[in-house]
Amino acid sequence: MRNEIMYDAVMAEVAYRREQLEKASRPGRRWFGRTKTEVRVPEQRRPSTIELARAR
Repeated sequence: MRNEIMYDAVMAEVAYRREQLEKASRPGRRWFGRTKTEVRVPEQRRPSTIELARAR
């Protein structure tokens, strides 16, 4: 029960601070509407037999 009360209090504080940041920032959603850069993971490949032999 206490954890739920703490969680609610923290979430209320986060919402309040976010609202204050949005009010203080320039017009537009400067902080929270930013587009996220896409992360691309290169395609994985298996080592060749020569590479496996060298590793041993």
